[in-house]
Amino acid sequence: MARSTIVCFGVTHPGWLLIALLAGSLACSSDEQITPIDAPGGSDAGGGGAGGGGGGGDPLGSIEVTWEPCSLHDGADDGLAECATSAMPTHWDDPTAGTFDVRAKRLLAGGQSETQLWLLHGGPGASGTVGFPARMERLQADYPAADIYTLDHRGTGYSGRLSCPDQEAATSPSGSSITSSEMPQCLVSLQEQWGADLAAISTTFSAIDLAAYIEATRQPDKRIIVWGGSYGTYWAHRYLQVAPAQADGVVIEGIAPADATFIPYDEDGNRVAEDFFDLCGSDSICSAKLGPDPWQRLGAALDSFGEGHCASLGLNRRTFSLLLAYVLYYGPANAMAPALVYRLERCDPADRDAIVSTWNFFFGSGGVWDIASYSLLLQHHITFSEMWDHPDFEGVDLEQYFADLMSSAYVAKNLGAGKLALSYDWPAYSDPQYDDQWAQTETPMLMLQGALDPATTIYQAQKLQSRFTAPNQYFVVFDQAPHNVSSATPLTSDWDDHCAHNLFLAFMLDPSGALDLSCVDQVLPLDFAGDASLSEAVLGTTDFYENTVQNGAPSKASAASERRTELRRMLASWPRPQVAGLVGELGKP
Repeated sequence: MARSTIVCFGVTHPGWLLIALLAGSLACSSDEQITPIDAPGGSDAGGGGAGGGGGGGDPLGSIEVTWEPCSLHDGADDGLAECATSAMPTHWDDPTAGTFDVRAKRLLAGGQSETQLWLLHGGPGASGTVGFPARMERLQADYPAADIYTLDHRGTGYSGRLSCPDQEAATSPSGSSITSSEMPQCLVSLQEQWGADLAAISTTFSAIDLAAYIEATRQPDKRIIVWGGSYGTYWAHRYLQVAPAQADGVVIEGIAPADATFIPYDEDGNRVAEDFFDLCGSDSICSAKLGPDPWQRLGAALDSFGEGHCASLGLNRRTFSLLLAYVLYYGPANAMAPALVYRLERCDPADRDAIVSTWNFFFGSGGVWDIASYSLLLQHHITFSEMWDHPDFEGVDLEQYFADLMSSAYVAKNLGAGKLALSYDWPAYSDPQYDDQWAQTETPMLMLQGALDPATTIYQAQKLQSRFTAPNQYFVVFDQAPHNVSSATPLTSDWDDHCAHNLFLAFMLDPSGALDLSCVDQVLPLDFAGDASLSEAVLGTTDFYENTVQNGAPSKASAASERRTELRRMLASWPRPQVAGLVGELGKP
């Protein structure tokens, strides 16, 4: 979509892995016969999981994977995990042109293992080795016979994190974020640091890194399962393009399709938000607070900012819309979105306190989004290289498009105009061989999607339903699930048992077997009333809607704190939004 990184190989390269990996996936000019990575005899030669990449003439003879004790939780000095930093070719289409260090982490099963599960983080920009330890522990607790692996995408975490030290310094105007005014100098710094190698920080090369790690560490008679969430689904799909039959199964949830673009992000997210508020209108508890048309009530509440309503709150239409956009990301916290509207309408002092508490929970110092390993620059880099230009928007005046959205959308981040301005100057790469193309694979797949996901919406994800129809390829939609599908499909009121998670576990045990989908119809509906500990953890009060003590409120002072910690642990792997540029507006009506 922009400049040039063409990933294509000839058999004369000393890069044996490239030839093996991308056979059948690349339309190269050579007529030589080459062996795909998943051909018989290609998998086990790469060496065992404990050591490294085998030797001599096997396909991964030059990839050294040496595992050493390390902390599972970054900085904890817990010694629970093993880490490896392996030198991959910087440019997989020219393996002689230097190396790129890619970090991986694993949590080995306590006893005999039967599955190697690889986790791919999202963003783009999030670090698997930093952001996924809690998920790794939970998965292994539920599936003790699994060795859990993750790795960093190129450009984040400990794998060449894209950064601008001056602009991301704590003493800079926006702290760890980077404002639009800081970005020009940041781009100069970025290109000085990386030069032409910036093009090597790509989805395709990260997908090949994953395939290389798997091939070098897999063990005989162990299943290989790859899981990806959010942008990790896009990465996992790219992996299926470069290694269409290496894994025994692939699970993706919160799906970004092969032709994903961020341009309609707010438009689609606003559409999902309207679906959500429609459900509120059909719920007895929620409609009792906001009437039969909560969407209209939200619009009126937003308009009231322009009339000076609730000015002492310190928010405006744009920032309240932003807050709702993030609240709707994840369950169970998404169920409190109508309560925020209800409290904005009333705007008593306790209501303002509850809204401020919610704002601080998501955006405050030490809040959900305050993580240093995430690379905002990697997000921009992948976005403008692969996830921006799209045929649906050819000839569209994007400046006007984003301006119209900002004035009309009720629930939106409204970052489109800033992204558009940045897209003109970004040193993007181009990957026409894979970008916007679909994998051709018979690999078993479990595709999990929430119909109320505002980030990777059902309106885009449903494209996969007709693309992957081979045996044991399942596309499963949960009508009331947001972005965290596997932890937001409750079968019990205490949220300890989830349908999507159970399907994930069953799929890992037998990816080629029939999958029982009966639990999909048993998922509990949204709880618009909420429970006291959840309410206190986020809103700072024990009732979603009212400023009185709710029956069944936490009996221990620590309950809300524990719930807050639990929620932040669940959500902490996602990036802090660029709210710094909005801070100056907070006092405006």
